[in-house]
Amino acid sequence: LTCALAVAAIVYVAQTCLRERIVWPALLLVSGGLTALMEPLFDHLYGLWFREQGQWHLYTTFGSHQPIWVPAAYLAFYGGATVLIARALARRPQMRTVWTAYGAIAAMALIAEITYISVLHVYGYPGEQPFKVLGYPLFLGFTNAMCTVVVGIAAYRLVPLLRGRDQAYLVTLIPGVFAMGLFGSGIL
Repeated sequence: LTCALAVAAIVYVAQTCLRERIVWPALLLVSGGLTALMEPLFDHLYGLWFREQGQWHLYTTFGSHQPIWVPAAYLAFYGGATVLIARALARRPQMRTVWTAYGAIAAMALIAEITYISVLHVYGYPGEQPFKVLGYPLFLGFTNAMCTVVVGIAAYRLVPLLRGRDQAYLVTLIPGVFAMGLFGSGIL
């Protein structure tokens, strides 16, 4: 399922880039995929534990075994959703667009995370966590969604200002906002 969502994001971005002769959506997709490298730190700080049995792992760091599907999830959620938000804002630059996107992304995050935890049993948050429902600390769905929306807004504003090779700077956008939002804001 996660890989299917990633493929859908790749197809959407590829079609958009080819049809409109632009590169920035592909750069944001790559940016979202690269953000998966920060997952072990997130796992360590928030107490997420991937089940080791029955999953293939790419690598282990900070004591966290990273399943092969994690980069696909980041590519779809952070990369693909960011492109959708930036493009939606280009069509309708209104606060209503921002709040609609935030609500949709938060709902998607909550449904996906609870499914991964309570239905598929591929990871969990053992120990004490605030606002835990069906094994998932609900506040994380809202903070994860905020990262995607903030990057979508930033991309919407930055893309017209960045020309040519300067658009490559967009690759740093999602990992930077992810780190600032989840680790640097005092949420812990």
